[in-house]
Amino acid sequence: MTQRDRDEYNTKRREVKQAVKKANRESWRRFGEEINKKHKVADQEMPPRYGWNRGNEIPGADQDYQRKAYRTAQWNPQTRHSHNDEEGKEKPPHYTSLDSIKKKEEAATELNNKLYTVNENMLETEHVEEKWNYVKSELLNVGKKHLKPGEWMKGSILELMKKMRKYKAKDGNRYKQIHSAVRRRIRDAKEEWMKSRCEEIEKLQKLHDSFNIHKNFKETTG
Repeated sequence: MTQRDRDEYNTKRREVKQAVKKANRESWRRFGEEINKKHKVADQEMPPRYGWNRGNEIPGADQDYQRKAYRTAQWNPQTRHSHNDEEGKEKPPHYTSLDSIKKKEEAATELNNKLYTVNENMLETEHVEEKWNYVKSELLNVGKKHLKPGEWMKGSILELMKKMRKYKAKDGNRYKQIHSAVRRRIRDAKEEWMKSRCEEIEKLQKLHDSFNIHKNFKETTG
């Protein structure tokens, strides 16, 4: 192959790449216009940083947990968040409960036993949807039993957390303020709870009640 042939080949290759990029941009642009018309936001300007070519992905407000909020509804140019209504959704389990090795082993054992019975019961039906609902219900039951919030998570803290979620997509500054207050209250409540448990164990030590001492220590440490 001569130098001239190589130059022609490279030129055609660059032209093909540019044409493919142009076609991709055009297809994404049309797709974005259709979605915007569907959600009635065609008159709003799409931010260049979080446009459709960026995977339709925006940073979530809750950066402490490395979450990402996905734009599935109207874009709010002031808060830079989508109007996703999180009310009514089922709250996720408290996975921090699995930090304890013993609780993790108990949950794993019960889950394995449940899945074993699921495999036996699934043989009785051929409907995929019915099988999935059965597996899902068993998994959720195990999670609700073992992944419970701490005893120090009282009503006032839960109400404040509910209030915090309302501001997540509306007012970022207000959300951060309430989030800091929630973490402070949880820390204080946990310290008070630990203090009360220690005082109770000390009283039992004075009574030489080894059975209840062991029981309270086991409940406190998990």
